[in-house]
Amino acid sequence: MESSDTKQPIEILRVKNPFRYIPDFTEKIKKFKNMICDGGKFIFQKQSVNNILCNSVYNDINSYFTGWLKKSQILVTQNPNSLDTIGHL
Repeated sequence: MESSDTKQPIEILRVKNPFRYIPDFTEKIKKFKNMICDGGKFIFQKQSVNNILCNSVYNDINSYFTGWLKKSQILVTQNPNSLDTIGHL
């Protein structure tokens, strides 16, 4: 994805399972962050049954979002349709 792919600033960038589908994802975070307009949000999601958002790789992401407010919703569920969410606002 490139910033030229959109005609307007991006307010919300949502990524699901980025470490599974995006090679070298942490190296691309800065590029993706720069596509978000002021006051925008960067949201990470993963299926709740996997409990992956508790993994250290997601805690390490905080260092890329210094000065951003972090909100998390981690669910304890067996529902495969539920998503854990970490949002940097």
